Amino acid sequence: MAGIQAGMDYWDKINHSGEYLGTSLIQDLIPGRTYLVSYWVRRAFCINPKVNNDQHLHQNFGVFFYWDSISFKGYKMIETVPQLGGENEILITDQEWVKVSNYFTPTSKYNKLILGQFWKDEDQPSIMKGYYLIDDIAVEEVNDFETIITNTKLSVGTIVPLKNVEFNSGNTELSNINSLNQLNKLVLYLKENSNIKIRVNGHTDNVGSKESNFKLSKERAKFIAKYIIKSGINKARIEWEGFADEKPIADNKSEDGRSQNRRVEFEIIP
Repeated sequence: MAGIQAGMDYWDKINHSGEYLGTSLIQDLIPGRTYLVSYWVRRAFCINPKVNNDQHLHQNFGVFFYWDSISFKGYKMIETVPQLGGENEILITDQEWVKVSNYFTPTSKYNKLILGQFWKDEDQPSIMKGYYLIDDIAVEEVNDFETIITNTKLSVGTIVPLKNVEFNSGNTELSNINSLNQLNKLVLYLKENSNIKIRVNGHTDNVGSKESNFKLSKERAKFIAKYIIKSGINKARIEWEGFADEKPIADNKSEDGRSQNRRVEFEIIP
């Protein structure tokens, strides 16, 4: 556990100063893979009554991922927007710990994170002020749709793997009953979360021609999308696309890497 100062005025000379927690990641975040990022937070009691107030977690308080280095300007808050900001409805008090969780699909590689209150001058956002305790920061890769927490918001751009949906080689026939069961769970998830739209993405490894791989990846994505629609989900909420081997998440030089690249997934879209 560690404590940080967020959004304070430092000696009345530097407006919007702040402290941060930073660390290197054990493994780099890989573009196209999805991670569950979580931490626990509680407000610390402060003798100064001006900042000894319960506050809702602000969108500019959260986690920012970066590669190698980040720019600091003395005691001033970092001028950027965190990829994972707070949800306004979460009230932070000095009476209990609150767990904050978000899913994140990076578009670039990252090897470090920093947590705290950020700032953008041109936006003139309200900020959280006070002292906060942080514990148990975790970044865990999501390997399977069934691990998704139902009541945790998935933002636009989040990609969720359908690891247990498998096809027979070279066609659009499901290879086992477990694949059908996972599709039924996806249908149930979409019924319980009626506000989201998805695109089903199909991918292949680099074996075979580009033309055949594009066709196969799109046909598999279409098969899943049509199954979802036939199961009662409004077709306006479902799209599909095939990407062949254009978006690998592993090295195609090994069989293990090619196996990871042969996949279907869904992506949250606007």
